[in-house]
Amino acid sequence: MRYLLLGITLVALPSLSFAAGTDQRTPLERGFDGALHVCENWILDPQQWVENPKNLIEQAGLGAEMGMVDDVPDIALPPPSWRQNTIYWRINSTLTGGYILVTSTTLPICHITGGARKDDLYPVVKSVLTSADFQERWSKIDQRREGDMTSITYRSVSDPNFTLTVSHPSESGGSLDRVQVLASAQYAVPN
Repeated sequence: MRYLLLGITLVALPSLSFAAGTDQRTPLERGFDGALHVCENWILDPQQWVENPKNLIEQAGLGAEMGMVDDVPDIALPPPSWRQNTIYWRINSTLTGGYILVTSTTLPICHITGGARKDDLYPVVKSVLTSADFQERWSKIDQRREGDMTSITYRSVSDPNFTLTVSHPSESGGSLDRVQVLASAQYAVPN
């Protein structure tokens, strides 16, 4: 995970969705929050993307910052058991930072990795996870720390079968040459 961004060249694209002064979040905050929204909509409302997956980009408000790509570095892939009929999305939040979202057309999962060569994503992740919007959609059910990483598991407020685990450095100022945030979500299909 330490070299995600060394193998990725992110291209900054202008955002068409946010008029100047209407969104106070940083581009990296918008990117992470947008990735989470796409993930949620992908799993909880598949009708939105069945005919046209690009509809999700509009709803996430990321405009030209987000697009489908043919492949991603191995470090950005979900666990092997989740790699079925995957679609890869890249979110170019800044010139040197952004996110990769992996979704599946057959499994109710999504996987987000993020990093930035010049920006510490710790404050970005904390800002999104503590926002009123996020907390209205998710309730925290577990938190654990292992080494210099913290993992927090959330349950969807709208559907208790949908969980999300977000892992990030436990403190600001960590190494920037690794994946700085990893979020994995899955829907447990009831029997």
